[in-house]
Amino acid sequence: MSDDADWSGEARWMDLANMRSLGVRSDQLHCSCHHWAIANVDHLSDAMKVPNVRLGFRCSECGKRPSSSRPNWLERDGTH
Repeated sequence: MSDDADWSGEARWMDLANMRSLGVRSDQLHCSCHHWAIANVDHLSDAMKVPNVRLGFRCSECGKRPSSSRPNWLERDGTH
């Protein structure tokens, strides 16, 4: 095993700077009501962690906060 492995147990979430460097500029937001949306996140800080993006949005169907946020990887290959 590598000596630089992180054994602290702390999750290492992707931040928006890393996501953008991989060619993705939007997130998929999923709600517990089964509605989902794709949101451009260009206006958000590079330091923001991808899972925290959901905290700035509300579901347009039920009004709750989305239950998850993840990179919109489909954007990277040009399908969305």
